[in-house]
Amino acid sequence: MTANRTFYLIALLISIVSVLVFGNSVAGVMLYAVIFVPIISFILQLLAFTSLRVRQSVSRKTLYKNEKVRVRIYARCDRAVSFGFIDVRMNRPVEDPKKLKKADAYIVNCFGMPGQTVFDIVCPNRGVYYVGTDTIRMYDMLGLFCLKKKIKPCKITVYPRVYSVTGLGADSRLINQTSITLNALKKDDMLVSHVRPYQINDNPRTIHWKATAKMNEIMVKNYEPLKEVGIIVALDLMNKPSDDRALMASAEDRMLECAISLVANALADNLTARVVYYDKGGMCDRHVDELQDYSGFYNLMACVKFDGETDVITLVDKIISEHVGGANIMVVTDRTDADLRRSLRESIGAGYKTALVCVTYGDEDREKRSEEIRGIMADGVSVAVVTANGKEPIAF
Repeated sequence: MTANRTFYLIALLISIVSVLVFGNSVAGVMLYAVIFVPIISFILQLLAFTSLRVRQSVSRKTLYKNEKVRVRIYARCDRAVSFGFIDVRMNRPVEDPKKLKKADAYIVNCFGMPGQTVFDIVCPNRGVYYVGTDTIRMYDMLGLFCLKKKIKPCKITVYPRVYSVTGLGADSRLINQTSITLNALKKDDMLVSHVRPYQINDNPRTIHWKATAKMNEIMVKNYEPLKEVGIIVALDLMNKPSDDRALMASAEDRMLECAISLVANALADNLTARVVYYDKGGMCDRHVDELQDYSGFYNLMACVKFDGETDVITLVDKIISEHVGGANIMVVTDRTDADLRRSLRESIGAGYKTALVCVTYGDEDREKRSEEIRGIMADGVSVAVVTANGKEPIAF
């Protein structure tokens, strides 16, 4: 469109010069044509713009990472004498709308004939996005004038992937061993807290025969409800500025996918799960005790933002100071520094079975951290290293 305006300006200057130099009727007709043809074109454009109807839709409103969503834009002008080009600039999950300068396509409305266009947009990162276009730009048939109209883009939710968790039974025994113990305890569904003297209406099946023989008095077992052993996932949502925003987004997505996968695996093994993290609003503690809790948790993780102002060290220290053993701590972060190592050692000292899921930024980054990771493993912490842009499951 810029070329059209340049061409028109040159034609206008030539026409004016021709009138001044030659002053004949031919030059005058050319000048009038150069002036009035754009005016007629603008009038047709104005008629088109005032009767313009635009509809925008998406093929699906929810999808998974790396899947495609189809955006369809349909435009029609009610007035049959109208004409215009519609400039479509598509917003995508990987682009900043402010940087969109060129049109992806033009929709042509030829004197009342409707026009439409279709885009397939790949969604590489999880989150909530507005796709399609948010501004309709209509040009006249000469491409000289532009009129704009705001429209509402389409909202989609891109969900993270859930991966398998392997190796837990072979190396760390964090979930599998806890699950075996839990299932053994669930045979009675209750735990014996202490014994007491027999009372009327007590079930004879609760008599503790060994204690009765020793005490020379009928003693019965006193039960208390079983408290299930579960996992605590400490998720690092601290905001980490980076020059390579695409790589950081991949690392953030992978951390969330690891946390979600650990919770899903725990529920499959009949364990309770808690996900604890700091976001911009402060500390959050999400309980996922049953399968019906998982859906809400999964939707939350699809939309959560990495905007926390508190580091994962403080998070682990807080878990240790406020809770007493009986659970597995699984720290999901992209850190492997000495401060984190100290915090993990303290969690082991407090009686927790501790694991670290470390997300690296690539093979080179993984190699640089190998010494730190070996040191953490030497402290008794089970470590799973996952690459941000890789496809591997979580393997300890």
